[in-house]
Amino acid sequence: MKRVMMKGDLSGKIAIDTLQKNKRLLGLGPIAKMKGEITLLRGKTYSSSFNEKDSSIVTHIDTEVSAPFFVFSYEKDLEPMEVPKKVKNIDQLEDWITEHIREDAEAFGFTVASHIRQANVHIQNLPDSVDVKSPQDAHIGQYKTRLTDRDVTLVGFFSDDDHGIFTHHGTNMHIHLVDEKNSMTAHLDAIDMESATIHLPLDVLKAR
Repeated sequence: MKRVMMKGDLSGKIAIDTLQKNKRLLGLGPIAKMKGEITLLRGKTYSSSFNEKDSSIVTHIDTEVSAPFFVFSYEKDLEPMEVPKKVKNIDQLEDWITEHIREDAEAFGFTVASHIRQANVHIQNLPDSVDVKSPQDAHIGQYKTRLTDRDVTLVGFFSDDDHGIFTHHGTNMHIHLVDEKNSMTAHLDAIDMESATIHLPLDVLKAR
């Protein structure tokens, strides 16, 4: 992420169709040249881009795309856990996860099935004319929108040791949202969850 944000290296470094596809595969990152978002959920590739013609997000499934940085994992032995109703936003979710994992837990992927009241999301849509030299430059042209009252799946990665690698400074999480009904994906900025069930790897959880 630092190489992209600080040095403007936007070229594709990993071709998503080279990853071994199976139902345990999770992943997320931007499309090369910062022209959209990529999310892997249950081995399926969702790639979103901005349609200038009608100012909307267009998402394709299982397309050949590449990313300038990407994080992925093949999860196994996942533990489903009901998230308390009081956990509604991203910060609260991060705090709740932190309470339930071991202090020495290494980076891991997770999913959350949630009915949301609303969520703010964006996709990258960097103009070709922008010379990226800072995170502010890399975020120019983002298309932002709000989703309301629907079932979604969150695909996230958690680490307290990878800031600037695949998480932004100030947070231990990087999360994408997938609306499977409408075949849409985007980067999650804010959320108000009505209910949620999280799937965490057993090997990162505290002993019960």
